Amino acid sequence: MRLEEGVDLSPSEIIDPLKQLISERAAVPKEVFILDLILLTAIGKVFKSKLRWLAIETVYRRVLSGLGAQGVSLDIRVCDDPSYGSLATIALELAPESDDTVIRRQVTDLLGPYSIRYDLEFILV
Repeated sequence: MRLEEGVDLSPSEIIDPLKQLISERAAVPKEVFILDLILLTAIGKVFKSKLRWLAIETVYRRVLSGLGAQGVSLDIRVCDDPSYGSLATIALELAPESDDTVIRRQVTDLLGPYSIRYDLEFILV
């Protein structure tokens, strides 16, 4: 959906009316991302891959946010991969006292439910 210029809606203002209009619960969006700019290909079509990558990055960042309490900062990049379709590269910057084996296990447990392949890169500070 594209908002008209000057119109400002929150995600709930978009989802709530849809709950009333769409009878099948599974068809109602669970989340809405509001973008300042629609990502387009060189020929002007919506760049669906980049939108998927943005969604993957947003979800992975949210799921892994608890690692920050352990002195871990992260950077996530998602791109096309010939073998896996999409691949998330997660760079984890560890504090000196952090144990990368424990962090790796936590990431594996947290991202286990998701089907998007990821690679971990550890950066020791």
